Amino acid sequence: MLVTRVEVEAPVTSFRFPHFLVGRQPTYEMPPLATLYGHLCSAVGEWVNPSALQIGYRFTYQGKVDDLEHQVIVGASGGKLGKTGMPKVLEGTVQPTRREFLFGARLTLYVSGDWSAAFRSPRYAVVLGRSQDLASYRTVEVLELQRADHAYYEHTLLPWQLRPTILRARAETMARYIDYQNGRRPYFDRFLILKDRIRTDRGDDWMSTPESATSHLVDPNSAEWNGLARGVWMHPLTAEDA
Repeated sequence: MLVTRVEVEAPVTSFRFPHFLVGRQPTYEMPPLATLYGHLCSAVGEWVNPSALQIGYRFTYQGKVDDLEHQVIVGASGGKLGKTGMPKVLEGTVQPTRREFLFGARLTLYVSGDWSAAFRSPRYAVVLGRSQDLASYRTVEVLELQRADHAYYEHTLLPWQLRPTILRARAETMARYIDYQNGRRPYFDRFLILKDRIRTDRGDDWMSTPESATSHLVDPNSAEWNGLARGVWMHPLTAEDA
């Protein structure tokens, strides 16, 4: 499979749980696929057709901590604005909120196809997470992922159907895709968060089940571990491709 491989660094980032509005806001420990789809669109400068697009990644961070940030809670209002006499339609209050942040983030992003021109000359500022979380690209290359009978996986997102196969992973519900052509409708799905290093040729890491993959896409430029290359699971974005 031909992919664009991008090394991304961000001093600080946060991937907010979408159903938390007030109170403490925790972060996902891995970026949702919808976040990375938006990241690609930002580099390109327009909405990219998500059909047949696939994304995979490896993500790490050095630390996690809570800090305070201001939220502006806005609601409908009436009356007029001060000296101008203009109608007042919105009114807001500033509320301090505890938010969880990740520090020293490192992302190896794989996107199916050749997007090297967009990543080498991004249309908008490079961010990862919130709009103020500036990031930088360290390397951009186009390569061919290879097929292998076995691989190792670490610090990545895996599909829910592997739940009977993988023994050391955590379940998480995340946004796979946000349809900006349909009122920003989100499509959620269940995934497995894998932070440990596992190998597919060892039964206490990877059980043989009907759901198990029979071959694996691997990065030929990754560091080898016990003779195995690092696996890259490429996730489709749209529901019909999943």
